[in-house]
Amino acid sequence: RSPSRGLGDVYKRQKEYVELFLIRLNLPGKGELIAIDGAPMTRNFITESFHFLRSYFSGQPSYLIYFVTAVCNARCKHCFYWEEIASAKARSELKLEEIEKIAKSMKLIYLSIGGGEPFIRKDLGEVIESFYNYSGLLYCNVVTNGFYTERIIQVMEYVKEHCPRLKVKIQVSFDDFEKEHDEYRK
Repeated sequence: RSPSRGLGDVYKRQKEYVELFLIRLNLPGKGELIAIDGAPMTRNFITESFHFLRSYFSGQPSYLIYFVTAVCNARCKHCFYWEEIASAKARSELKLEEIEKIAKSMKLIYLSIGGGEPFIRKDLGEVIESFYNYSGLLYCNVVTNGFYTERIIQVMEYVKEHCPRLKVKIQVSFDDFEKEHDEYRK
């Protein structure tokens, strides 16, 4: 089933998104390479544990909250920067090459992605992959309003294929039940 494309009944679409996502995606891990001090090693429990401990005790940031875009399809009453979102432009976002440079400079354990609406960004899968490949990312959380169901599934399938050992959490914003929830999302 594909959710309707209109702006009404957001709560129902988000509920459908959660159901579709849970049914269609399974994110198992398998071995691939991770760079530790620039040396490629097989990515497995031991190397990831080493990376975790090294990142955690290094004195460097191991957790990053990154707003990948300010562009959003919703105008939520409670948004802390809704005025900026109303005039946001995708062309002012960091380019993938700039993100890769940042990712190469960090040894992350956890990345939390927000926005705007992250799934509006066309290269979101590649952004996640950059942190996975260059900073040894182990966990990723993406906060979404859940409106773009098919896009979310598309990006997560990309991540599943290109970042097979990454633990991913999709956090869908529910602000109330049914009618009251929809009133927040004008």
